[in-house]
Amino acid sequence: MTAKPVRDPRVPIEIVRAGQAFSVYPKDPPGNPDFWDPAMTWETPTYAALAGRLHRAATFWDIGAWCGPFTLYAAAAGATTWAFEPDPIAYAHLIENLTIDQGPGEGLTFPMMFACGAHTGAAVLYADALGDSRTSQRAKGTQKKALEVPVVRLDDLAPHIGAYGAGPDVVKIDCEGMEAEVLAGMMETIVNDRPTIVISLHPGYLYGKDWAVIERVAAIYGESEVVRDQSELLVWSR
Repeated sequence: MTAKPVRDPRVPIEIVRAGQAFSVYPKDPPGNPDFWDPAMTWETPTYAALAGRLHRAATFWDIGAWCGPFTLYAAAAGATTWAFEPDPIAYAHLIENLTIDQGPGEGLTFPMMFACGAHTGAAVLYADALGDSRTSQRAKGTQKKALEVPVVRLDDLAPHIGAYGAGPDVVKIDCEGMEAEVLAGMMETIVNDRPTIVISLHPGYLYGKDWAVIERVAAIYGESEVVRDQSELLVWSR
């Protein structure tokens, strides 16, 4: 068996996903060993959905940015990106990765350390370990860590960030069961700008009222059905 090479966490490595290269520091997030191994094929459907939609003329909202796998991809592609991540450990990893030069086509990136929801205010995050990929506003199982974080309704924020470009062209939402609250807080943006939405659903966290919001947004995009009993990636396009 070939020994796994030792990576210096201070030296960036190149990752290639869906034809786009970007650079990261090879520091694996908590609970995700080998996440930054270039040979891994995580999140392939999401990268495939974003491919071709992120470019210098595009504005991207990455909701649940975590340590930056899609924010960095978008930045390298030249998109103007707003990255929302409330978990302070994940956010620190994101900021560190954003210090890396992504090349001549690098787009502007604006990181924001708060959650997105139906109402501007505050909420409590729960996690087994802050910084892992499962931090959520909804407790599940034996999660022991709890932390209060600010929450923003995206429709309240949108007028303030409009000076840096038009509304979003692409929105990726993956926030461990809070997807319905995010959608409820950006209904004006959805109706006015009709961005492409790439959304990961987490049925284990979702409630009946959540599906009503999700199905309402799906209907705006002409989608007649949303599967309720399995995790899936949905792409709603204008």
